[in-house]
Amino acid sequence: MAQKFSFKKARKAVFPVELPDGSMVTLREPTKSEVEAIVEATQDEDYAEILALALSTNLEGKTFSVESLNDFTVTELMQFSQAYTDFINDLYPKN
Repeated sequence: MAQKFSFKKARKAVFPVELPDGSMVTLREPTKSEVEAIVEATQDEDYAEILALALSTNLEGKTFSVESLNDFTVTELMQFSQAYTDFINDLYPKN
């Protein structure tokens, strides 16, 4: 007989992020609809929207807008973008 599978017990990846103000958010693996929104923003080349969507996938329920990114430096956003890309690539390797 097959083992029972529980979505509630499935291992979930998280990515802790310290914001410029020192507060923390814990990003979780994005849902299918969140990935679709990120892909759509990518097609529109709306990089600020991509980062806001990525930061909004947190366990704390904090929502980020494009305007809320105005307090971040360009270097911080670029470094976060690379770190988030690495997090996603580790979850979904291409090979």
